[in-house]
Amino acid sequence: MSLALPTPNEYQQVLQHPESFLGDPRLKLCKVETDPLGMPKVRSGGFALTYHLQNNGSKWALRCFHKVVTERESRYAAICRFLSSHRSDILIPVKYIQKGILVKDNWYPITIMEWVEGDTLDTYLYKNIDNNTLISNLAIEFRRLVDEKSRLQIAHGDLSHLNIIIRNGKMVLIDYDGMYVPELSGRKSIELGNPHFQHPHRNENHFDHRLDRFSEIILYLTLTSLISRPDLYYSFAKGGEGLLFKRDDFIAPYNSRLLNELENIPKLKSYIQQFRLICQNDINNTPPLADFIQKRPITITSGLAKDTSPIGNNRFIVFNSTHRGKLLENEGEYATVIGQVIEVHKSLTYKKLPCVFLNFGNWREQCFTVVLWSETLDLFQQSGQDPASYKGQWVSVTGLISIYNSSYGTRPQIILDSPTNIEVITYQEAQQRLLGIEANSTAVIEVDSDQSQLLAKSITTEIEYVREQLPKLQPKPPESKPISGSNPVTSSPKETTLTFKSDISDKLNQLYSVPKDKPDKEKTLEKQRQDQKTPKGFLQRGSKALNKFKY
Repeated sequence: MSLALPTPNEYQQVLQHPESFLGDPRLKLCKVETDPLGMPKVRSGGFALTYHLQNNGSKWALRCFHKVVTERESRYAAICRFLSSHRSDILIPVKYIQKGILVKDNWYPITIMEWVEGDTLDTYLYKNIDNNTLISNLAIEFRRLVDEKSRLQIAHGDLSHLNIIIRNGKMVLIDYDGMYVPELSGRKSIELGNPHFQHPHRNENHFDHRLDRFSEIILYLTLTSLISRPDLYYSFAKGGEGLLFKRDDFIAPYNSRLLNELENIPKLKSYIQQFRLICQNDINNTPPLADFIQKRPITITSGLAKDTSPIGNNRFIVFNSTHRGKLLENEGEYATVIGQVIEVHKSLTYKKLPCVFLNFGNWREQCFTVVLWSETLDLFQQSGQDPASYKGQWVSVTGLISIYNSSYGTRPQIILDSPTNIEVITYQEAQQRLLGIEANSTAVIEVDSDQSQLLAKSITTEIEYVREQLPKLQPKPPESKPISGSNPVTSSPKETTLTFKSDISDKLNQLYSVPKDKPDKEKTLEKQRQDQKTPKGFLQRGSKALNKFKY
């Protein structure tokens, strides 16, 4: 029986002392790159956490696994054998070490490979989006990478903007956990990859040299589109999950705003028409990139309806920023967090470098926080963006959930790698993404600032009662309450915004909009109770809640 893997925080602790807890003699002599707080700097991967180690002229990428995968050792053995016998400039040889790192008296596996200096594809595009020559060269280089993979008859398995490094203008693949090599023929996928780069019908049974074809078409269309229309980057490359394309574009390709935009580019029109067919076709009929570019006919499997529901490959995990416990439990996950930025705090690290903290609540209560170190702030400055503009905004942010321990307690956080990983959204969009339902109306309740917390608590009680009595009117989400996304402390203390079904919204507005000088409040409420068909307790409770406030 295999041991449970260490937590990311446990890896952080032992990697402060590589000489004592790493098994490979070369790694014992290394120093681990640290973040501005002096802790080992961690980068995410699908199943592992990546650290940068160096000693003299040697630099290593150390990957520590935090998710259990069956057959990991035998799969990596096959991958390592292939990489050592098929040298290529798009791949880096990797070594799997079964007894790699010691945590709490137990040894756990790691992989090490040469550290690749350069930017990930998303960061490279962000820095050079207005340089048409560089983007054109990048598209040519990507075709070379695809041709090389085809020659080797391999597939990466999670081909995306985060697993391609641009080193001196050349592309290098990293993160080989889900890689297909010929020796693994007949096995199943251990991951489904980033859903914003995968065919919507991909599942674990798809695992061969054709696995990357859909991802290759997505990345080629992205680069080709940006050559003609770099402005599309500013409109669609946000949120951190993908580049231009999102999974919804594949599920409903005839309703996609992006695909409609791309179809208006003359040299892309026929490609987009073909791509829509590919999205709805059998995944096994996805053509090689070369055939797609040459516009060769593709095999169409009959019986697949337009906008058919996907079989597998769901989105990233999505969390409510107010669910601190859930965030702490999911340390090490690459996830999306949605919430409202309550305050923006600017500070300096102990090395006197600027940093910014986007707090999604009261920082003294260890709320969820987005951290922007100086490297990311430089990217914001380059694009003319000011992180202070996020105050009061509802946002969606994607990244690695980590934990920061301080004298105040334990705080969940995401360290932002790029400005494209955070997206400003509306309150209604936030509710839709968190609850998976369409918000039909909004009740705005005006109160004095010193009453806002009490009112929010009272309304929460009322809404929970309505949900209990009338579940069909407002479906309860699996983890969260609609009200929970509205912090008691908001950027505008005189307004609390809630989203409910229209009939409940109307009743709340009537309850909380009685004029201050109304002398017969109780009689008016009693008449409303008789006139409207509602559960008795709802208006009775509302009446009591009203008496708590002065008009």
